[in-house]
Amino acid sequence: MGYRTGNVKSWLEHPLEIGPIYPFVGWESVMFLACVTFCVALMVWKIKTENAHYAAKVRLLKETGELSRILGESPASEMANGQEHGNS
Repeated sequence: MGYRTGNVKSWLEHPLEIGPIYPFVGWESVMFLACVTFCVALMVWKIKTENAHYAAKVRLLKETGELSRILGESPASEMANGQEHGNS
């Protein structure tokens, strides 16, 4: 990890003689693992929050009877009374 880029006197030199010209030389594997860990954690968090959000929406639609209306199904109360949707 002791790599340092010295002053570049000429850009016509061989690149291997100049050495690395980017910061954090030697930290590539640590940075890669940090990025992978962050991405996996972000995806897990995002899936959990979206599932909770959609479950709440479905629960609200079921409570109001809107879900069965949208799907064209008879509400549970009408089915329990032996009536079909549209028939009295």
